[in-house]
Amino acid sequence: MRLNWDRTQYYLVLNVGLLAAGVALFKLDLPIPTRFLVAFVFCVGAVAGLFGAAAVRRAHNYYRRTVYHKAAIETLLGLWEPHEIEAGCSVPLAISTTSGMDRGLDPLRNPALQPLDAPLTRGSATWITVSVLRFLAALHLAGVLIVLLL
Repeated sequence: MRLNWDRTQYYLVLNVGLLAAGVALFKLDLPIPTRFLVAFVFCVGAVAGLFGAAAVRRAHNYYRRTVYHKAAIETLLGLWEPHEIEAGCSVPLAISTTSGMDRGLDPLRNPALQPLDAPLTRGSATWITVSVLRFLAALHLAGVLIVLLL
């Protein structure tokens, strides 16, 4: 999990840095032939943004596989069965820190309900991160158009 977040930070910083560099170069009002260099910086940023969004998406699929395996192990250990903690208080001991983990055994019983490549949950941290990276890619593409048309 930590590796995915570290990688995501690099994509975000790289994209914001390339956007800032492209805007700074554009503001210098360079001659026409040099503007192609500025457009190239924006193109690199657009590719990095789209690549970053795809990589974050792929990393989330790896996370989902890990959650499924965790649920299988918890099932074998009987952790989804409620255990009495104190008189009148029974709770399952399975770890469920996110809403996806709260689904418990449902994905194991019927994988069609939640395929590993299912769309991201709207509003989740991963969905927001992918959306931000795609938005940054769109800003980079807008930068290319502005540099080449003005």
